[in-house]
Amino acid sequence: MASSTSLPLLSACTSDAKQSDVVIIGAGHSGLAAAVSAAQQGAKVTVIEKRSFVGLNTHSDRGLFASSLSPKGIPSYGDSPDNHFHQSYIAGSSLADVELLRAYVQKAPETLAWLDSLGMRFAENPINSNSLWRRCYQPLHSGYTETLYREALIRGVTFVFDHAVEDLAVRENKACTVFTKTANGKRKTWEARKGVILCSGGFGANKQLIAQYAPRYKDLNSDNELGSTGEVLLLAQKIGASLTGMDRISCLPRPPGNLHSQGYLHLDLSRFLYINGNGKRFVSEDALRPQITQAFFEQGNRNIFEIADDATVNSYQMDIQRDLWRGIENGTVFRGKTLEDLAEKIVVPTSSLVETVSRYNRYVEHKEDLEFGKSQVNLSHKLEVTPFWAVRVEMMVHETLGGLVVNPLCRVLSKDGLPIKGLYAAGSIIGNLHGDNRLGGNGISSAITLGKIAGQQAAAEAWT
Repeated sequence: MASSTSLPLLSACTSDAKQSDVVIIGAGHSGLAAAVSAAQQGAKVTVIEKRSFVGLNTHSDRGLFASSLSPKGIPSYGDSPDNHFHQSYIAGSSLADVELLRAYVQKAPETLAWLDSLGMRFAENPINSNSLWRRCYQPLHSGYTETLYREALIRGVTFVFDHAVEDLAVRENKACTVFTKTANGKRKTWEARKGVILCSGGFGANKQLIAQYAPRYKDLNSDNELGSTGEVLLLAQKIGASLTGMDRISCLPRPPGNLHSQGYLHLDLSRFLYINGNGKRFVSEDALRPQITQAFFEQGNRNIFEIADDATVNSYQMDIQRDLWRGIENGTVFRGKTLEDLAEKIVVPTSSLVETVSRYNRYVEHKEDLEFGKSQVNLSHKLEVTPFWAVRVEMMVHETLGGLVVNPLCRVLSKDGLPIKGLYAAGSIIGNLHGDNRLGGNGISSAITLGKIAGQQAAAEAWT
């Protein structure tokens, strides 16, 4: 393996620094997975979080997990790691790092089984959620945050909340020190004997950085948690870490101006339609996210709805159903006894909506979408069970796909392509995994899988 890069040194860490084997920045899915993984190796672990809670930019803690095998090792409808790799690679315009992407898809089934061993349970049959394959497993009861946080506490992981990272430093050619500051101005120093893992997320809530790197999206709202501002990403760059793909943004439809109720109907691509203000479809629901984003832009990103029937809603997990009912109270979700009733409530032409749904149901019956080419595998459910549902949506910044460059061991690489000793990263802070598009289910799956790898690697390091 290539030797690590040479970086400016910190002459000495402060004598009052709090020490751990592994220091993790960020308590989202990747950070929690890294904490549990490192603790399972016997490491003393500290997790630093600038917010006051765990979970952070997790839109649904029972979101979908992409894996080519079930928790019991059964292939997902004949899927395979090679299939998962090739579909993810092509969907991201062949911009992903090949070795890193292969490492993720190969380890995802192992990670899913790991979560199962920690007490999570998943639906037996996976679905397709913009994943180009039925490989997305839906949690049934407990969520990822609950499961991983509980396990971390059991294993003695220390959590430090309300501490924002101000700086990172290296000593003896190794990342070892994290400097934090509380809201009341108190500063602390944290030293890692083995490694620092950066799991602080992307910069989807930082309009200035989006305007700087991806101006096309600067006027979009964001569904990101307010802590997703990217400062740790820039601090890593400051000590020599390489960045890539900072202009790559993934968008998703969300209810406008209502971040406390993220009700939506697009979980299963075979069970809903996008319609515009004229009551007509304008894009295939299973198109890749960049294509759907462009179609929303062409519609002016306004007066757009997701339409589904009651069978769809009843097929979704309870937290999504809960948010849909909250959305009715908040005016972003609508429910009609008939399609005519629904059309009146969302103010679209009644005859147009009725004809659109009727035509789509014929496409399902004949397994051929003559308008937008929706794939046969997703032409499997008619919209016919009353009442009917609609969610008003607009395209929002959902994920920043650019960030730090890491190798398959999750070591952060410098600008000259060499690993920075003792520095690791996982989750949305990394930028060389997905290319310019992330398939559905790959977000949670990759964050937890790479977080697990990073924790294992950091805990095992023995620098001389």
